[in-house]
Amino acid sequence: MILGKPVSKLAPPTTLAPAGGAPAPATPSPTTPAPVAPPTSSLQVPPKAPPMSLPPLPPSLNRQKPVANILIVGESGSGKTRSFKDLDWASGTIAFVDTECKGFEWQHLIPDDCYFPCRTYEEVLQVMKHVEANPKFTIGVVDSFTGFNIGSHESCKSKYTGYDIYSQLNSAAVRLLNACKSPRVRWILSAIPEMLTTESTGNTVGVIIKRAAVVGRELEGKVESYFSYAVFLKVVAAAGKKSEHYYVLQTDGKTQAKIPEGVTNEVQIENSMAKLLGIIEKAEAGK
Repeated sequence: MILGKPVSKLAPPTTLAPAGGAPAPATPSPTTPAPVAPPTSSLQVPPKAPPMSLPPLPPSLNRQKPVANILIVGESGSGKTRSFKDLDWASGTIAFVDTECKGFEWQHLIPDDCYFPCRTYEEVLQVMKHVEANPKFTIGVVDSFTGFNIGSHESCKSKYTGYDIYSQLNSAAVRLLNACKSPRVRWILSAIPEMLTTESTGNTVGVIIKRAAVVGRELEGKVESYFSYAVFLKVVAAAGKKSEHYYVLQTDGKTQAKIPEGVTNEVQIENSMAKLLGIIEKAEAGK
């Protein structure tokens, strides 16, 4: 109220024009700032690679895990064949492939349909195929690699000449050793040893190393590599006492004995295949 008169609603203030009659600049209205674009990176994201195309697996591939196999090495008379006597022959699940055919005192324990006397290396390989295909068999014993190797050598000498003799001989031995690698049958192979004297160098004296014997040079020192277990026979003779026979499970630097790590800490056990299989099966079961 001015001087007692009511005042109408006040008008907004008038912006005065500056001298010279030019209109005053309008007051800018508040505005929202324009969005700022994020900085661009100079790194370029690589495009996604197309899915990898894998080549197909061979149709013949057998992905079953192999059963651990066993090589038994010992001199004649050390107890190789005798150590198989305590296996469960009555079960009818163990095949005995006899490459020596000379008879032994406990052979009557083997059922007739589990005994295979072989007089040629071709028969040995064919019988091993039969055992592999026959579901009743879970263990196969070939006694011995030595008999097989000598027999195949004689056969090759009668059929071939020169280098071909040993080429065919080596081929036959490799076929047998590979046949001992099975996803179903546990193969046990016996062999006699040979002695290798290593060379002396400087202050190091050569040592005698015992390994499985083989005719020809291609497989010298390599037979053990085809097996999970390589066990050597040891005979301890004392005056006036019966000789004691052992399986040596771990090398002392003088044999090529070997067992997988963690199976047992025992260095030697009595020469019993049943006992050795018990140790192996317990380890395989994780007990």
